[in-house]
Amino acid sequence: MSPWIEVFGRLHPLVLHLPIGGLAALALIEVAAALRRRRAALETTRTLAWFSAASAVLAAGTGYVLNLGGGYASDAVTAHLWLGIATAASAVATAVLRSREGRHVAYLAALTVTVVVMIPAGHYGAALTHGAGFLLVPLQAPSRDDATSGSTAPTDEAEDSGGALSPQAAASAVASEEATFDRDIAPLFPSRCGACHGESKTKGDLALHTREAISAGGESGPLYVAGKPEESELLRRLNLPEEDREHMPPEGKPQLLAHEKALIAAWIEAGAPFDAAFMRPTPSGASEPVAEAGTTKAADPSGDGVQGAGVEAEPDSAAPAQAVAELKESLVHVAPVSTETALLWVDFAAAAPSIDDTGIARLLEPLRDYVADLSLARSSASDAVAPLLGSMSRLKRLDLRGTRLTDVGAAELARLDLLEELNLAQTGVTDASVDALVKMRSLRRVHLWRSGVDAEGVARMRTVRPDMTIIADEGGAAEALETEGEIKLTGDLPPPGAPAAVAALTPVNSVCPVSGAPVNARYLVVHEGRVIGFCCPNCPKEFWSDPSKFPLKSP
Repeated sequence: MSPWIEVFGRLHPLVLHLPIGGLAALALIEVAAALRRRRAALETTRTLAWFSAASAVLAAGTGYVLNLGGGYASDAVTAHLWLGIATAASAVATAVLRSREGRHVAYLAALTVTVVVMIPAGHYGAALTHGAGFLLVPLQAPSRDDATSGSTAPTDEAEDSGGALSPQAAASAVASEEATFDRDIAPLFPSRCGACHGESKTKGDLALHTREAISAGGESGPLYVAGKPEESELLRRLNLPEEDREHMPPEGKPQLLAHEKALIAAWIEAGAPFDAAFMRPTPSGASEPVAEAGTTKAADPSGDGVQGAGVEAEPDSAAPAQAVAELKESLVHVAPVSTETALLWVDFAAAAPSIDDTGIARLLEPLRDYVADLSLARSSASDAVAPLLGSMSRLKRLDLRGTRLTDVGAAELARLDLLEELNLAQTGVTDASVDALVKMRSLRRVHLWRSGVDAEGVARMRTVRPDMTIIADEGGAAEALETEGEIKLTGDLPPPGAPAAVAALTPVNSVCPVSGAPVNARYLVVHEGRVIGFCCPNCPKEFWSDPSKFPLKSP
């Protein structure tokens, strides 16, 4: 095919909106005319009908040429193609009938048929571009209540009451060292690649919606080489710079996170099993302490080379837009820590009353490498979500006050090499967690008031870590640091609550300067420092038009 013909076909996404707008406008004009029991303007509707017909023919032609270039599943594109041609043919018939006298009823019938055929044609087009079911996805998505509650289908480990995962099951799902294709790999493809490599659209002859399609690969060959991630085409394209033309997903689309790429690499290295489990890759925070060239590692505040090893100071890409949007949809506040970093501040304050461990894990899992400041205060978070929190290697501030955390969860937090501030107020943490807390070398501030850590435990922490600020209630009522003295009012203004004093206003005249009638004390104005009285509300208006015309008569 000539390159110029290919360019012509690629005009389809641009021109297809012209007949849609034209036919919709024509239909609205005719509906409005019918409601008013009159005929629409002939010249206007005739011009609009021919414009719609011409643009529909152009859209159908460009779509046909675009289809010749391949990259679309035959069944879906065939339905869209024939519906588009039918729309164009019907639009031409509508224009012809509109141009002929005495064919108004036939014209209206043709216009109705055209609009009716255009609707499924557009629907199939959207499905080809955005994936099957694109239109109804919002109706099929979980409700906001479901999103914040984190409800899932019942499993063997689910609670009998509501079908939600038990804390033990949630903890197991988050902290499991084993991964499977169906649970961990397959969901990545529709969310990141499905728009171009799904059931209805197969760019490069590559589809990723079934195991068979993944195994088959595309026009560039096999998608992967089992056991050799370094030779796999999939990972080569994923790891290219985002601005590279061969990088996938394309620039501007939601990108895979670093740990998602590592998970795919681990799957391929394990032989790309579809049914057997494989080991998850080692988290970045637990990697070897040797930094790669050009990578900045977090400093070890203790200088002993233990804390902060292998933790990159900055993520290698921006936070995934889809994961951030899901947080906002669930009423969770999320914002960059500063304008110069990709790290995030996340606060569950608004969602805290209704969200649980499974909901928290679902929302935070895609962002574990991006969160630096996290608040789960007053939520239902428990020890089940602690393994996920402990894997957030860039976390510097964590607020867990008022949650169900105990010593079991606090032990997981000891893995946070960069954590500087930790709020465990009103939790079930006890003296058993003191040893774990004092070993966190980056930790500089801990809130323990109304927790299970008693005065003896606090004293021991202060002895071992004199550099750490510990905020706790160590017994006894708190004393006031300062008491405000008696309030003394000064000045001439009346005290608060007292009625304001009203100064007496005595007019300098006894006769209205406009009408000559006696002055009414209700109608007074101030002019040139003198109070002037009038007999009615109309006289002041005339006086202000030109005060020099109305000399005053003294009392």
